[in-house]
Amino acid sequence: ADNKDSLIGKQYRYVIWNEFFASIGGNMISIFGIIYFYQLFDNSLIYALIPFLFGYLLHSTLIICFGHFVGKLGTKISMILGTVARLLATLSLYGLNNENYFYILAIWVLFLSIGKWAYFLPRIYLLGQFTDHEHRGHEAGVINLVRLVAVAISVLFGGFLSKYFGI
Repeated sequence: ADNKDSLIGKQYRYVIWNEFFASIGGNMISIFGIIYFYQLFDNSLIYALIPFLFGYLLHSTLIICFGHFVGKLGTKISMILGTVARLLATLSLYGLNNENYFYILAIWVLFLSIGKWAYFLPRIYLLGQFTDHEHRGHEAGVINLVRLVAVAISVLFGGFLSKYFGI
């Protein structure tokens, strides 16, 4: 029993660290993405938020229509697919400019939505597997706290970078 408990604790720590670094990465894209989209769309906040809105809508649609397919892929394959798709989404933004923004943002929304769909459903499953049933609320709360700390660090870091580079 001790071996299993130590394995669960170790896996839980991996989930926490993964959540921390994934949150910082995602938040940095959100912070600078909004600023960059705002500038790209001639300082229109409405147009800057539209790609995020479409991303949330597509992500929700994928969960509703294809959530069961993630289980057929398997946890490991699905999380790898989600990580690669989110990486491709981020890399696609490097090609963004005034001439091709519609196509690049469509690619970004597509890959980001697929990445969230394929990554976060298995993450919820793993949270259930690697947390103790009696303390699951506390353990989920710690993960949410880690996410909030990552958000605070991302905003602070984003503010420093924005001020330093004059964005």
